[in-house]
Amino acid sequence: MIWGARLSIAGSGTMSDSLRWPWVIGNLMQLILKIVVMLSFMVLLGGCASVQKTTDYEATGATPGVLPFTPAPSPVDELTEQIVFDTLVGEVAAQRGDMLLAYHHQMEAAMAAGDAKGAERATRIALHMKSYELAEKAAAQWVRLAPNDISARQLMVMLMLQRDNGVDVLEHLKAIVRIGRAKGDNGFLSATAAVGRDLGHSQSIALMRRLVAEFPEDPWGRYALALTAIMHKDYETAEVEAKALLKQRPDWIKSYLVLSRVYVARDDKDAAKALLARAVREFPEEPLLLSAYARILIDAKELESAYDYFRRLLALEPDNEAANYWLGVLSLDMERGDEAKGYFDKLISLGKRTEVATYFLGRIEEDASRHAEAISWYKKVHKGEFFFDAQIRIVRLLVEREGISEGREWLQGLRIRMPEQAVRLYLLELKCCVSRSVCSSDDPLQ
Repeated sequence: MIWGARLSIAGSGTMSDSLRWPWVIGNLMQLILKIVVMLSFMVLLGGCASVQKTTDYEATGATPGVLPFTPAPSPVDELTEQIVFDTLVGEVAAQRGDMLLAYHHQMEAAMAAGDAKGAERATRIALHMKSYELAEKAAAQWVRLAPNDISARQLMVMLMLQRDNGVDVLEHLKAIVRIGRAKGDNGFLSATAAVGRDLGHSQSIALMRRLVAEFPEDPWGRYALALTAIMHKDYETAEVEAKALLKQRPDWIKSYLVLSRVYVARDDKDAAKALLARAVREFPEEPLLLSAYARILIDAKELESAYDYFRRLLALEPDNEAANYWLGVLSLDMERGDEAKGYFDKLISLGKRTEVATYFLGRIEEDASRHAEAISWYKKVHKGEFFFDAQIRIVRLLVEREGISEGREWLQGLRIRMPEQAVRLYLLELKCCVSRSVCSSDDPLQ
């Protein structure tokens, strides 16, 4: 085959005539290597397909099983000249920005080879072009070739709903749930994500109700329906569904969690607190319930009780991020600095909330009048919600320890790094000067 001629002919009318031997030779090996790597990766994926993970779905009694759908048989046993040609032209066209040509050749290659990945690439190309009709056509091929791919099903649902809100996507949503069950995952949440926010409140709720009715014994259905209602701020429906779920599965902790979430969303924190108190009594060693109840106690200003429940959580999970963080904050509030230090040190060792933990370690040293150590900690805060406050505290401590000149020098550096805070920083400099009464004669703010 004369590759230069084939590629030039393929591009006639849509691709530049410069696509000939000199250009092709320079890119052909890269493209072939890309295809080889892609095919090798697909083989590796196939080899890893038997690895399964333990998931929360097992709490409902579901177990992984055989995938429900059989992929379409491959029309060929090996790569043909035409398949390689279409794949190469598709890649070349994509690199040169001719996305429509790339789409058509990727589709040709995908259908000829029975390649789901090729159909997926064609779908992504069409989405890049914002051609949703072509994207839906490619996604349909992707689903046909990989019917157990949840991502393909989700995208198909979204494209169908975008084209026509009245289209019936229930079969695809049912497939997502069945695939999730077979994989030991929660297909209902994947289905909820596919429906999304764009469909509208009433349509989303109605569609999810139909889906839940297809699997009446699966508690994840009502759970997902309640979350959908919360997402659309339909708290009345959410409460009805969450209460029905709790009645259906009083032994499942997520029944309590989703209902408490509804109460919080409705600003009925007393009801949320009472519900979680009951749940913690029934399930005293469930980390999620302990954490949720401790947080609601913080909102209720019952800090001692919140501290106790976070301690119970920490006893179950010593590396729990939320427990270490809140115990550190609560210990500071209770003026137990040494105890708080241990929790923040733990967060840093875990690599969790390090900027926040570093800031609070500075606060602990500052409260203990160890100003040099406090400054050292504050200087390690490089970003996040406490960055600016840490810098201001450095200035104040420098003024107290070393005089106004050191503090002003740090402020000048801050103004360069944070020009949007320039006015606030100038005012702080003025305050420092006035409070110390050491403004120099060349002070522009004197």
